[in-house]
Amino acid sequence: MEAQGEQLLQNLINREQSLAASIEEARKEADSLVKQAQEEAAGLMDKARAAADAAEAELRSKAEAEAARVREEIIAAARADAEAIAKRAEGGSSKAVELVMERILP
Repeated sequence: MEAQGEQLLQNLINREQSLAASIEEARKEADSLVKQAQEEAAGLMDKARAAADAAEAELRSKAEAEAARVREEIIAAARADAEAIAKRAEGGSSKAVELVMERILP
């Protein structure tokens, strides 16, 4: 009976060691999976940042081009208005000279 108890105890010890080894192996595998997931997540974040930076640069470039186009339109309209005013002023100046001349030299 005592031999049987020792055998049972030895079986329990072996089983405990086997379970401890399985637990350690599972822990190592879990650690490896977590590390792999973290590396993949970091890679995805890098790709997302790069895509966001590219999109920002493209949008900024388009906005700058649109701003330049609008600025040129405004400047062109202002030039046209200034030219029209200058022409009217020239015409008014000529009429003013005529009126002055008529009054001075009847």
